[in-house]
Amino acid sequence: MSEIKESDSDKNVNIRMEKRDGETYIALGLFIVAVGIPVVAGTYWAAQTNVRAAIVNVVCAGVLLLIGVASIVYGRLLLARNKRRA
Repeated sequence: MSEIKESDSDKNVNIRMEKRDGETYIALGLFIVAVGIPVVAGTYWAAQTNVRAAIVNVVCAGVLLLIGVASIVYGRLLLARNKRRA
């Protein structure tokens, strides 16, 4: 059976795409963290009027921050893996 070998240009395209994806994940993560920080700040005002609203804010802020940090970590992982292969 014949094996299909990946050409150098295909490898370069894959490396560039992985670098682009890593940078995109980092940018997306930073944006989501930036959205989560005002939600954390809004918890203070929500806690003064309604405890249920404060709990919802804390949960939402936690989820946003967790997703943002996970996206940043994954993006950095992609960039590190890309750097080793290049």
